[in-house]
Amino acid sequence: MFRFFIKNPVFSSVMAIIIVICGLASTFSLPLAEYPNITPPTLTISAHYPGSNAKVLERTVATPIEDQINGASDMIYMNSTMSSNGDYNLVITFATGTDLNNVIGDVLNRLNTALPILPQIVQNLGVTMRKSSQNLLMSVAIQSNGMYDNIYLSNYVYRSVYTELSRVKGVGDIAMLGSRTYSMRVWLNPDKMAKLGITVNDIVLAIKDQNIQVAVGQTGYPPTDGRDVLSFNLNGPGYYENPEQFANIVILANGNNYIRIKDVARVELGALSYDTISKLDDKETVGLQIYLDPSANQLAVHSLVIAAMDKLAKQFPDGITYQISFDNTKFVEKALTNVFSTFRDACILVILVIFIFLQKGKATLIPILTIPVSIIGTFAGMYATGFSINNLTLFGLILSIGIVVDDSIVVIENVERVMHEKGLNARDASIQTMKEVASALIAIVLVLCCAFIPSAFLGGLTGILYRQFAITISIAVVISGFTALTLTPALCAIMLKNTND
Repeated sequence: MFRFFIKNPVFSSVMAIIIVICGLASTFSLPLAEYPNITPPTLTISAHYPGSNAKVLERTVATPIEDQINGASDMIYMNSTMSSNGDYNLVITFATGTDLNNVIGDVLNRLNTALPILPQIVQNLGVTMRKSSQNLLMSVAIQSNGMYDNIYLSNYVYRSVYTELSRVKGVGDIAMLGSRTYSMRVWLNPDKMAKLGITVNDIVLAIKDQNIQVAVGQTGYPPTDGRDVLSFNLNGPGYYENPEQFANIVILANGNNYIRIKDVARVELGALSYDTISKLDDKETVGLQIYLDPSANQLAVHSLVIAAMDKLAKQFPDGITYQISFDNTKFVEKALTNVFSTFRDACILVILVIFIFLQKGKATLIPILTIPVSIIGTFAGMYATGFSINNLTLFGLILSIGIVVDDSIVVIENVERVMHEKGLNARDASIQTMKEVASALIAIVLVLCCAFIPSAFLGGLTGILYRQFAITISIAVVISGFTALTLTPALCAIMLKNTND
């Protein structure tokens, strides 16, 4: 079989080129990160119960939901937080490697079972469930120089920035800090309410009954008596839009005497929540925490976000600016730069050692050609196994540099020996060499794989870390063994010469 590769060096070269092309193509598709993705996937369930405290939330919202969610497929644990402003958040953590698309249906069915038990106002406001990412990519701070209040700034950021960044490829989730969503605030005066005998429930019911959107109907719509030749859609008052309309809502009526909301409360257009404040350099800001999709390239997504922000900044109103308040890619770039420097130095040292001991330029060139084939081809294997380019996989490539040339050196040395001892030309010596060392080369590859692959079966987070390291080296070793059996003897037959001739 090996005689075929020696007699057809072009075929051997084409196979090596295909491996390199596949590796290069995979390189641009692989996620780039500092470390492997070892964070267990999570789902977040959120609800809001206005006016309740943490104890009420626990009894009325948390307990029904958590009783149903408990025991979901592949769930490890869940953690809930209940705040004094009525916010409830439940984070469900699943086993590492779980595909959320496979379990989200089960969780949703369990959540739907709990919904009828929840308070009616919680059902009306809605219970949301979304995938959540724990891999923080960067934080963007958007500020105003005082021309706009924080409520206007928050709503502008949500409509013009948040929605745009959410569509950036590779962005998994975005959290707004210090947001001030527009909301009609009714500040009640308890003393006036007590004098007039009005309760909070009276005001809530009045707003709910009178602030409505109804379909008024149509005129001249069939069936008619034939005298109407035109039909019209009728429009009536809809939802209230300004504080004056809310202030004039009637709470109680007694003949011509009306008690309106403005008699017992102050109405203003404000923010939905004031419980969080975000500041940068002692100035109030609206912060956007951008989380990375686990399968995305960290540096590529960072570049896309920066490009999107630069484009959006050109449309900002005067007085609104942004800056990057936190950037996790700086640590990644620094770490990867150090790894690539080590990778470069390792290649240079390996080449020098080969040349010192072989003492022939052409003999040195042959194993040097196998380095890019084995190393670049490994990226194709990493892509097939779902790995990312990170410190551990690059560390495995660095260690494999010295290993991948061993097989080729064995072939070259034996070809030189056969030519010297038996006086054969390079082609015949290559054929004879492969008969002698082919089984040894296969044994070398198997032994090295047996040394590294077992560590890939370790459990827990340790197993995840060592798995990428061990499999990466094993892939490089297998490719180097294949190259030594195909490309190296073909190159020896072409490039080496018998000095005794």
